[in-house]
Amino acid sequence: MSTIATARRDVSEQAFPGTLPIEEQLRFLLRYAILAPSARNSQPWRFVVEANAVLIYPDLARWQAVADPEQRELYLSLGCALENLLVAAEHFGFRSSVAHSQAPFPEGPAVMIAFAPGGRRSRMRGRLRLETLLARRTAHGRFTGDGVTIEDRQALIGCAEGDSVLAVFSDLPGHREKVEELYRRACEALLTREDYRRELAQVVGEGAFGTPWPLSVLAGRAMSSERMARRLEGIELAALRSAPLFGVVASRDDSRGSQLCSGQLLERVWLTATACGLGVQPVSAVVEVPKTRAELADICALPDGYQAQELVRIGYPRSTRKRPTPRRPVEEVTGGGAP
Repeated sequence: MSTIATARRDVSEQAFPGTLPIEEQLRFLLRYAILAPSARNSQPWRFVVEANAVLIYPDLARWQAVADPEQRELYLSLGCALENLLVAAEHFGFRSSVAHSQAPFPEGPAVMIAFAPGGRRSRMRGRLRLETLLARRTAHGRFTGDGVTIEDRQALIGCAEGDSVLAVFSDLPGHREKVEELYRRACEALLTREDYRRELAQVVGEGAFGTPWPLSVLAGRAMSSERMARRLEGIELAALRSAPLFGVVASRDDSRGSQLCSGQLLERVWLTATACGLGVQPVSAVVEVPKTRAELADICALPDGYQAQELVRIGYPRSTRKRPTPRRPVEEVTGGGAP
């Protein structure tokens, strides 16, 4: 049985160990946390359960160091996993307290979450269900020509809470054309680099995106060629043009805590879009290049000092068939002590 099939089979709501100690209940919730999206499906997380708390550590062995030299996308990924964990915890009646660690890794975890019974759904997670965590996918390919409805846009806008992180959405043709130009320039900067193509080829070759072997191996070898990487750029650009809406998740600063909160907001947007029947795909190249990342903030008229953390394209998928990407078994990402 495949890893992804095992992962999704093991998250049946009926299997929740409600009569067992809280440590076992929290370990069960981690089966939802690992379904979160991550940069290139790297799944760069480790979880430790201690009494009534979950500690989330970065797994630096899975860090995409060339594409993400500052570990910004790694911490966004950790934030997505944290959000999945909180959605599942609220469903099963837990209240939680989240604390970002002040100790640098490896001396401390990225974030610590304490849980207690007696919780209820929060306003910003009110429409998110366990089924949404299971259904969420990355939308590849082109979208339909339908614009995003006002109701669905309002649902996306309602994902943010507070002023430390925000999400802005635009369907203005002028903005989309500017984003397309940023994407072309970002790809020009990245795909001409042999080390970037080599890292991408390794990820593709290892089957991170769910492509069956040996197609993954062949695709990985092809990605090491700049010509083939350029062909992929053209396919992705056509998909970007089909998006009726794009969104940017941004934070007031670029601290680790802000990156974690941005990852949480990104996942709330993604899950909310899934609940609305919308598809989401990150356009990460634009924020992987410092110059285009800064220009994206200007295009979106972000408040002074705010940093663009992720760009996504949003629309109604042409097909409802979406292949799930592989997941590491929960036993592989958990342990009794700090990694």
